[in-house]
Amino acid sequence: NAQVFITPDKDINAKIEKGIINPLELFGISKTDEGIVVSPKIENGWTWLAAKDVQFNGKVLNFFFADGRIYTKENIRTQFRRVKFNEGSNELIPVAKKGEESTKDKNKPGIYYK
Repeated sequence: NAQVFITPDKDINAKIEKGIINPLELFGISKTDEGIVVSPKIENGWTWLAAKDVQFNGKVLNFFFADGRIYTKENIRTQFRRVKFNEGSNELIPVAKKGEESTKDKNKPGIYYK
């Protein structure tokens, strides 16, 4: 699967796709002696970020940052509150498609992190 990095800013998303912006830096993905760290650089007005199928340090990372929390099933280190998702969870978090507003209505088009 291809790596997916999405922000609320369609211009930044386009720069990520074109390779102008390094998504690992923007999403704050790094490795320390203590493990993988996720420390997103949140721009003013942003309330969410999403990363899916990110290949990093031999692992595949999936996470969603929303309102000061990082939702993931991966074992990561972060300064934000980490909310662990379990396999088979029915909980969905909506993320807008590139260039669209986020929606909480799961019947509308969008990307839903599970």
